[in-house]
Amino acid sequence: MHFSTFANMLQVKFFILILLVPLPGFGQSIGTALPGPGQAASSQAMQHIDSVVVSFKQGKWQQVVAMFDSIVSNNYFTNNQLYYAVSQSLEHLSGTTPEPAKRDSLLEASREIYTESVDEWGQQVMAGGVDLEVYSITDKAPQPLPGMKKYNDYLIDNMNYPASALTTRTEGKVYLQFVVNRDGTVDAVKVQKGLSPDCDREAIRLIKEGPRWRPGFQNDQPVFVRMVMPVVFNIREYQRALKVSNTH
Repeated sequence: MHFSTFANMLQVKFFILILLVPLPGFGQSIGTALPGPGQAASSQAMQHIDSVVVSFKQGKWQQVVAMFDSIVSNNYFTNNQLYYAVSQSLEHLSGTTPEPAKRDSLLEASREIYTESVDEWGQQVMAGGVDLEVYSITDKAPQPLPGMKKYNDYLIDNMNYPASALTTRTEGKVYLQFVVNRDGTVDAVKVQKGLSPDCDREAIRLIKEGPRWRPGFQNDQPVFVRMVMPVVFNIREYQRALKVSNTH
């Protein structure tokens, strides 16, 4: 999720709340929760976050997005760490806010942001908190346990080609984004570039219900890896697989 989406999501739930809650709690919560690559980097990141809080109050949303992008692009925190930090910070503030209405609003915002985070990175990643990194490039990339050829065969053989797509002769690729967890399970499956609503749903089902993966490895350790993979919808291949299946 790009940080413009992040800012839009928070604008109603979070930005206004900043006006209602003592600011030191926000900074202290994130400062104690988020490790940086070094003390100097952490200090610099905290300066960015302090500036973000000021921009929240002033309603400078484009500046807020730029600051969040800067924090991530400079490798202070990864995206999932930042989402986690904001969620935890709001929860922390809710526990130190005496006014019931403000406290409930903060807690609700924390939960909604965490839910968005789980949808984006998956339950296992978000459960890991700020110490967990999600990779896009690794020493050894994740691979389906049966091997890529058999995995592609699984996609073809188990595809329920949507009737709507068959009627309109819709063919093409659905590009899916998902996370391969350290245990080889797949999480946070979502469409990056779709084909049709029905084809998109079928592609998601196939990946979710498919074989486990061998996790990616970095420095000989299994890690979380974010993947992008196409699911191909080809009517001729589908009919061929269906014919073979019916003969058995």
